[in-house]
Amino acid sequence: MLKAIRTLIAVTGLAACAMPMLAHATTEVNKTVKKLGVQGNPQGNSYYVILNEPISLNCLYNALYIAPQHKDMFAHLLTSKATGLIISRIDISQPGGNGTHCTVDLVELSS
Repeated sequence: MLKAIRTLIAVTGLAACAMPMLAHATTEVNKTVKKLGVQGNPQGNSYYVILNEPISLNCLYNALYIAPQHKDMFAHLLTSKATGLIISRIDISQPGGNGTHCTVDLVELSS
């Protein structure tokens, strides 16, 4: 009986290790911009933002990345930084799971 329990625990542990990482997503509210940046790479420029306030995800480098084709979102964040407007809503996804790159999916500003 004890051997069967040990085997079950070992198999369960291996199965947990073999499972793919789960993606994460969150909607954050009332944030402000600390830093903005552009990073060049072979696929095109990557834009990123670092917020003053903490968020609920554990993002690599505390940076939120914006895909090159969504530079309009970067423009919104630049407007927020330049004018002091509050980010009333920002949707963030983390497809690689905890501790990986985070991506901005939506930006909304308010006065």
